[in-house]
Amino acid sequence: MTGLPGWLAVYANLDDTALAALANPGLVRRAVREVGAGAVTLASTSADEVALTWAGPPSVLVRLTAKGPTQARCPCPVAGVCVHVVAACVWARSTVTGGRDEDGEAAADPLAEMLSWEPAAINRAAGIAAVRRVAATDLAGDTSVQVSGGRASISWPGSPSVVAVAGTGFAGLLVSGTHSDVAERAIRLEAVVRVFQREGRSWPWPERVAEPGTLQPGQSEALSGLVDGIEFALQAGLSHLDEAAADRLDGSAQRARLEALPLLARLTASAAGRVRNLGRRDDDTAESQVLAALARAWGLAQALRAPRALDQEALVGREGGPVSLGVLVPLSAAWWTAPSGARGMTVRLWDTGSRRVETVTTGRAAGADPSFVRSWEAPLLWGVSASYLCGGPVRLDGAERRDDGTLSPTTRTRVVRERGWAGLDLADLARDVNAAAVSGSVGFGRTPEQVRLIRPRHLLGVGPMEVDEVAQEIVWEIRTASGTELLRLDAAGPAFQTATSLLAGGDKLAALAVVGDRLEAAFVERSTGLGLISLSLTPVRQSSSSFRQLQRRLERVAKTARAHRSEPRRGPIGRLCAAAVEVLEAMASTGRLAPTPRQADALRQRADQADELGLAVLAGALRPLAAGSAGVDQVLRAAVIVDRVGALAEVRRT
Repeated sequence: MTGLPGWLAVYANLDDTALAALANPGLVRRAVREVGAGAVTLASTSADEVALTWAGPPSVLVRLTAKGPTQARCPCPVAGVCVHVVAACVWARSTVTGGRDEDGEAAADPLAEMLSWEPAAINRAAGIAAVRRVAATDLAGDTSVQVSGGRASISWPGSPSVVAVAGTGFAGLLVSGTHSDVAERAIRLEAVVRVFQREGRSWPWPERVAEPGTLQPGQSEALSGLVDGIEFALQAGLSHLDEAAADRLDGSAQRARLEALPLLARLTASAAGRVRNLGRRDDDTAESQVLAALARAWGLAQALRAPRALDQEALVGREGGPVSLGVLVPLSAAWWTAPSGARGMTVRLWDTGSRRVETVTTGRAAGADPSFVRSWEAPLLWGVSASYLCGGPVRLDGAERRDDGTLSPTTRTRVVRERGWAGLDLADLARDVNAAAVSGSVGFGRTPEQVRLIRPRHLLGVGPMEVDEVAQEIVWEIRTASGTELLRLDAAGPAFQTATSLLAGGDKLAALAVVGDRLEAAFVERSTGLGLISLSLTPVRQSSSSFRQLQRRLERVAKTARAHRSEPRRGPIGRLCAAAVEVLEAMASTGRLAPTPRQADALRQRADQADELGLAVLAGALRPLAAGSAGVDQVLRAAVIVDRVGALAEVRRT
């Protein structure tokens, strides 16, 4: 080690297990090969850093510091830990261990070092958001600790692997996988706390943090700042909001995330995006959408001020991360295109373990990645095609969940075929899926679209297709054991071609997957067995002559359907909420929150209708506005109640 700083000895404790936690085993194997081939050489050294050159191509300069591998610096554009950093660590490890005498000092004990840490200092290093998260976590369950030289691997049920390397401190704890900053610091802190508990030592938390459900000062400040910002925006008028208003909301979203309020952060970030689009006069963004987004964030902030609100996951939300799932039965795969030009695919699967519908969406922005196109056979998600995903039940290795509760389309997830469709009881599947749809709930976040499986009767279950030329849609009559369903298909999309192809082909329709009021997929029984067809992705087979006339008629309708957007079909509650939103939008757009005589009369009528429908809370929110004495807080309260009642009505209608 002549000429090298003494702190480089820390890298001697980085065995392959530690480096795999830092990156992944594949990068470690490649780095070892490259170092063995002489690809890494010493460029310069100082008391603070060691600079190493990766021969390339291209040539890269990697800098190692005394803070360990997590603080190594590389200028390459790779997100996360790159092979250059791993190779630099391998070079440092081999250089240090190669220069040791056989009678050299034994490796330091990482557990003894960890147990010598001062809890107060570790809490400060982890940050208040991570401290709150771990303090509220149930630390039951065995903690596995395996020590090898200067490295200790720590894990517990459902956790990633945490590797402690002697000499690198709390910041040098290595966590396998990819996590948000707060989540990774929380995992490090939990590992330390568990090691202390394993040795019979308690962990002192900062004052009040350990009290469950207690709103912390920083959280209170974040809520107050957000509420004030939203109320100021409404008083200014939605039509007058600009980029600065969106930036303020973005700042509030970041503060909420740092204060361990992930759902509030997500709703606020969504509202900021809509405000920004409205300020840019985006045609796809309406004042009503901005009002609803602001009202949801405002309403959640108010709800979080209630006692014990932090004990409810439905209000706090949860961070994304690794998730364990059961066998997943595919229900539908749908290709979509947004008005902005963005496109993507959404797949819905039934988790037989948790008995819930899981959703995953992958997509690209307008103009991005020309190779990402609608295809049944191309690998669009998790490295496999829609055809493979719809080929039968699967398992996911390395599945991750996003903050919004949907599954992540990350390429780290691997799809494993569980079995084919043989043995699947479609009647039981339909009963379970439909029961979950009926029990759907509405919170402050995005309301998932309800998925139903409709099973046509064996005799005369599939009715005729008709063209609704006024709505420019195709109406398909399906008769079930419980009544008649009228399913609607977009005349401008590929769904009607696939549907008519199914009818012409003579396949038996065993079940239809309906999302909201859209038909997305069909289970068909063929001579080869059960199959799942995506109406927007599966290639169309040649139709018989009996359907060519209908096809030509539908194609004529499709030519005019592109400029038409049919009105949503609503029940009486939905129509009431839509009418109330029109008045609230007009008031919020201008910033003049005192209603005009006409608006006041409309609000009184809506309140009377709400009373007739038994919606006392909604009526009570609208009447003060009609009186003309309401403040901005009452306008927002009415907006969030109208928005959530409308969402609940949609869930119950489906």
